[in-house]
Amino acid sequence: MQRELKIGKGSHRTLAGVALPAFGAATLCMLPILGALVSPTHNTVYHLAGPVSALFVPALFNLFLLTFILTVILLLARPTHRLGILFWSCFLCFVPWVLLKNVATLYELHLPHRASISIFAVCLLAVIFSTLFWTPARVPLYARGLNLGNGLLSLAAVFGLILTLQTCWFGWQARHLNDPETIAAAPASATTQAHPLVLWIVFDELSYEQVAEAPSHGLNLPTLDSFT
Repeated sequence: MQRELKIGKGSHRTLAGVALPAFGAATLCMLPILGALVSPTHNTVYHLAGPVSALFVPALFNLFLLTFILTVILLLARPTHRLGILFWSCFLCFVPWVLLKNVATLYELHLPHRASISIFAVCLLAVIFSTLFWTPARVPLYARGLNLGNGLLSLAAVFGLILTLQTCWFGWQARHLNDPETIAAAPASATTQAHPLVLWIVFDELSYEQVAEAPSHGLNLPTLDSFT
């Protein structure tokens, strides 16, 4: 009788046995986008000229959608036969390459193309080797390898939870960043200065709407416009 491969405390088909590593893998794939949204510089948010929800909502939606897709695939991929081992090997063996590429993108590091291709080739060979090497007699060996990979991705899931909470918090804090401004008309009795006073503010890391280069509709700044 074929021996059944166990992952963690339960079978490989339990939701808890695949949801955590799936969320960890999705976090690693989405790391450049989520990392940019929670970056201390907030460059991505400050340079946005539209609603902040256009950044945060799609990023979180894609994170959970990818988690759902990976969870379904891993639930269906039974690592008790060669095809299931192929899916699990692709899921685990390509993690180093994905992580390296995303970290290089996030921290603006130069990763030579040849180095990226070489690492990708090594990961691909690991997938092919692990798939061809599998036999029912090696089920315990593969169980230990899968448990180790799932444990590491579960740790990544903890990091992903923290990153998700930060993303939600920053999105909530910036929800009114680019709201349309209400223009108050000046009183009719207001006196006009013979020499208008100009307050010139120099700053950075704000959107074009906030620096008045693309002012809100109905906002007239003739004195400021005379400098452009």
